[in-house]
Amino acid sequence: MKREKNNNINPEVAALTLNKQTFAAKVTKHWQFYLIVALPLLFFIIFRYYPMYGILLAFKKRYSVSKGIWGSDWSQPYGLGQFIKFFSNPSALRTMWNTFSISMYALFASIPLAVIMAICLNECRSEKWKKTVQLVTYAPYFISTVVMAILSQGIHHPR
Repeated sequence: MKREKNNNINPEVAALTLNKQTFAAKVTKHWQFYLIVALPLLFFIIFRYYPMYGILLAFKKRYSVSKGIWGSDWSQPYGLGQFIKFFSNPSALRTMWNTFSISMYALFASIPLAVIMAICLNECRSEKWKKTVQLVTYAPYFISTVVMAILSQGIHHPR
């Protein structure tokens, strides 16, 4: 019995195999796209992943500046000495509970208060008052604390 040759090739597969390009050719052809993708990628590497390198300090016995993070001695046993020391403290659970409860309070209190304030400002008729309240409440988020302290001191204690 003769085997029949299957000449029915999918046109999409054929187009993909004919248009194979090397990675370098794709990068040079679409360099603007790769540049746009590289900028946020660099941002996350520099400001999100690189600072996590400092987390290793939690597993070190004593950090020595001259030895660096990798040269300093590891905490025993298995680098968990600092954690064992913390959790053996009788106030560890209370400290963790306080941290959790303050975070939850801040989360659940800030959202409704922000919505209530936005509704109240929306109902306010005086545009001047509305803009003043918005400036006073939102300025600390955009201006550093030091600058706000200097401005406050200048307003309250003029020379």
